[in-house]
Amino acid sequence: MSKSNVSLQDKYFNWALENELRPIKDDYFFYHFTFSQYVEDGIFSLTKNDKSLEMYLKDNGLSFDNIDKIIEKLLIEHSNERSIKDNILIILDYLRWSYGINVNEESKKYIKYHRECL
Repeated sequence: MSKSNVSLQDKYFNWALENELRPIKDDYFFYHFTFSQYVEDGIFSLTKNDKSLEMYLKDNGLSFDNIDKIIEKLLIEHSNERSIKDNILIILDYLRWSYGINVNEESKKYIKYHRECL
């Protein structure tokens, strides 16, 4: 299969394997499915210092200085009750991987969403 015939979802799964962001197991089905949706929607481009994400944030009046607002915006647009936990993990994992942003989860208000979903 040529590279031009590779679907965006396949591109994501190959990227996830190469970068070991999260192990691909049955337990992570919704995590990986939801993450691939960010790729298909053009929000994540799976690159370091992701310019697609930067443009999305700029277009929505957001900056990396306010992680809470980034998570809130992405949760509103890309979550349902079943995927809130996965979305929070996806956003945090991607920010860490792409930008090296280490978020102190205990000090952020979104941890309440994470706890409510456990």
